[in-house]
Amino acid sequence: MHTLELIDNISGLRLVFDTGNPVISKGYSKTEDRKQDSLEFFKKIHEHVEHIHIKDVFLDGDKECFVFPGEGDAKIVDILKELKHMNYNGGISIEPHMASVFHDPDAGVASFEESYKIYIEYGKRLMGLLENIDYRHSPFVSQ
Repeated sequence: MHTLELIDNISGLRLVFDTGNPVISKGYSKTEDRKQDSLEFFKKIHEHVEHIHIKDVFLDGDKECFVFPGEGDAKIVDILKELKHMNYNGGISIEPHMASVFHDPDAGVASFEESYKIYIEYGKRLMGLLENIDYRHSPFVSQ
């Protein structure tokens, strides 16, 4: 895994973890051509994470479908449980990609009003997930 090689070779490296990127990224450490698992990847790097980008997505064939947090394959709820259990105090931001994607010229751009509405709703839904986390049932912390 490329990220683990970086961690091993760059002392003190801190990471930004984007919950949606593993879902849409090839798993180079795997023998078959499948995407990565966000929770599995997070388990390997969580001690080095300084900032979290919340983005949820699923694949429909080769098409990336960006959705509200908790509705895709990024395992956001499980990752949030672990963050709460760790007493994570780094940054968290949202990166919906639902109305527009500023770094993808082929993604199209929604109106300001539509983008604003989605961004606010995305934040509200993330806050709802955070408020309902029961950290005692963390997916990878021994009980």
